[in-house]
Amino acid sequence: MHKNSKHALCPQRTTSGLLRTVVAGLATTALVGTAATSVYASTERRAQTPAPITLTYWSWDTFAPTLAKMYEKTHPNVTINVVNAGQGLAEYTKLRTAALAHKGVPDIIDMEFPEMRTFETTNTLLDLSKYGVNSYAKQFIPWVWGQVSASGDVYGIPLATGQMGLLYRADLLEKYGIAVPTTYAQFATAAAKFHAADPTGYLTDFGPTDYNAFMGLIWQAGARPFKQTGKTSWTINLTSAAIQKVANYWAGLIANGSVAADADYTTDWYQGMSSGKYASWLVAAWGPYFLTSVAKNTSGRWRAGELPQWTAGAHISGNEGGGATVGYAGTKYPADVTSFLEFTVLNPQAAAYVAEDQFRFPVTYAEANKPAFLNQKVPFYGGQQVNRVFAKIAGGVDTSFQWAPFNDYVASEFSNTVGTAFANKDTNILPALRAWQTAVVSYAKNQGFTVSAG
Repeated sequence: MHKNSKHALCPQRTTSGLLRTVVAGLATTALVGTAATSVYASTERRAQTPAPITLTYWSWDTFAPTLAKMYEKTHPNVTINVVNAGQGLAEYTKLRTAALAHKGVPDIIDMEFPEMRTFETTNTLLDLSKYGVNSYAKQFIPWVWGQVSASGDVYGIPLATGQMGLLYRADLLEKYGIAVPTTYAQFATAAAKFHAADPTGYLTDFGPTDYNAFMGLIWQAGARPFKQTGKTSWTINLTSAAIQKVANYWAGLIANGSVAADADYTTDWYQGMSSGKYASWLVAAWGPYFLTSVAKNTSGRWRAGELPQWTAGAHISGNEGGGATVGYAGTKYPADVTSFLEFTVLNPQAAAYVAEDQFRFPVTYAEANKPAFLNQKVPFYGGQQVNRVFAKIAGGVDTSFQWAPFNDYVASEFSNTVGTAFANKDTNILPALRAWQTAVVSYAKNQGFTVSAG
């Protein structure tokens, strides 16, 4: 999907046993796949509405109508009306309005992970735990399930995810004698060398107001800016050492001219990706497919790898985007809604369609470890098995990251403070971080939350 929308379905809670290794995952694929199928079959026996019903499904994603038709074929009493109510923020605004009026609210909604806590707090989302969904939680990659659950409650079924990696132009790095950087120290050196060799080009572009990407990078660095300590109590720390480390790093590279600070997802940015102005992109698992559509003329020149690391030899990532399908708390048909949400990722045919035909990175072990998925050789990336790269990366995402229940405000104030400082090439980023912290804390208190500093 979308700059706001693309991250989600196209966008948290440390564990050492996430994906383990791809090899280990492959060894258990058949077992996990069988378990997922049997669990799905058993949940389908849940009591559902026998009479013909219509469920309204808000989604901006192109695969939604096909998923709806697939479900209708096996559930002839259910008609699913797919409505594009807008992408990202546009959809969420309409949903808030409808929910407040208790009128025109859909039964099913596509929603990015960062937005779920906001709607959960306002009691808009259906708690799926009442319908047995925790019985198959272990079928999902742990940090992904953590994005939709809290204290045993479950507010959505993950549909796609966005662990971050590095896409890079192998031909340009080779041209200038630059090894693929594996640490951020190496990345800074490589960026300076690349720009010196080609003053019109940059090793990468750092979109100054790209909130989602910044959050993914601080996630990787170990920052936990939000922590819920009670029903309406939160710790907020947007000036932590980890956040300062990430912000100062990129501010320094922008200020010395080593990396670009161009607005991303614009016509000029797309041209930059096609022309070689930018030689790499730190991006989520949806990025490899997205790039094939905006830089077609560079096919065969790109490769995929891990993000640079703050500590040599580490294998840590963060998440940018990803999303779930959720149900409305006031739906008349909660069992049928739950049935459809399960179908999207636990039905083998539906899961294969989303992952293999629509190129959304899978959220379950069964689908993520399928040889057909892992072994795909992508011509755009020189025949590299890109899915295998990102499957391995998924094992390095910490599960403890939480989103604020007022994420839209956090994002907008990021642009007004930190994003503006990046765009202005400020070298001292701390005042902007402090301004971001002050604004968010003030807003949270005004909304009735109890807030403490991290």
